[in-house]
Amino acid sequence: MSRSPRRPALALIEVLAVMAMLGTLMGLFLGALQKVRSSSSRLACQNNMRQLGHAILQFNDQKRYYPPSQDSTASTANTWLKLILPYVSYEGADPWDPIPLYVCPADRDARSLVFQGPSSFAPAKFAAGAACTTDGSRRPQQLAPSYLTSSSNIKYACASYVAVVSSKNVNGPYDGVMYPTSRTRMTDISDGLSNTVIVGERPPSADLVWGWWASPFRGDITMGAANTYQFPMVTISRASSTTTSLTCPAIPYFGPGTLDYACDVQHFWSLHPTGANWLFADGSVQFIQYRAALQIPKLSTRADSDVIDWLEVF
Repeated sequence: MSRSPRRPALALIEVLAVMAMLGTLMGLFLGALQKVRSSSSRLACQNNMRQLGHAILQFNDQKRYYPPSQDSTASTANTWLKLILPYVSYEGADPWDPIPLYVCPADRDARSLVFQGPSSFAPAKFAAGAACTTDGSRRPQQLAPSYLTSSSNIKYACASYVAVVSSKNVNGPYDGVMYPTSRTRMTDISDGLSNTVIVGERPPSADLVWGWWASPFRGDITMGAANTYQFPMVTISRASSTTTSLTCPAIPYFGPGTLDYACDVQHFWSLHPTGANWLFADGSVQFIQYRAALQIPKLSTRADSDVIDWLEVF
């Protein structure tokens, strides 16, 4: 009587070993894929900033000075991002138009970064008064446009890049290159064009209340390198139209942040791992790690002859 041939089979321990190896390989693959994506978004962000730098230098070539962060202190002030629109092929864009060049690819799609609704959804800006400063006093950050009321419907597109106006706060002292009503010439930057940062990264807030590229509010389009000024912050419930005030601690330096923490809008950071991209006055872009946070205020001044630890920066 003939016997059926024995079929080969794997022991349970062999199956488990194969599964473990596949899991390890999958983990390595996903990790490598994530690194590739992070690297790709960082490079794309650098390319955006280089184009911004090129536009700023074109503005300088025509006007003989760098664009001011705002061209007046009026509520209808043009922002630096609005002033360079002709040089990025978006001349005539409206405040609600999303501009891909103004958004870091790591910060979500530009089309999704548009705030829309009644101004009551942005009370941090439109309510009377302003943020508490570190000394406990109160001062207006910027007046709201006169046509806005509590029932006004508004629409603003966001940006990921803000001008560095000061080595300290968003309200000064203005020792940077671009600040309200500035007319800074290249010859005014005695610290050196390649030694002076003019634009840094800061993702728009998760609720899109902060980060409008055409906003009349300084906190949307500017920041101090060692900012301790506290923007008015609230948490917003769009479902019930209710708001809750949020007291933020002073976060003075460039450092990591998350979209889950609303107060991170008050300092420079990015969604790139370990650091962020910075635009220099000569149009170059460098990725600077968070460990160099104390060097950023020194890099932000136009004429202070600060000693910079370049080994820490790069």
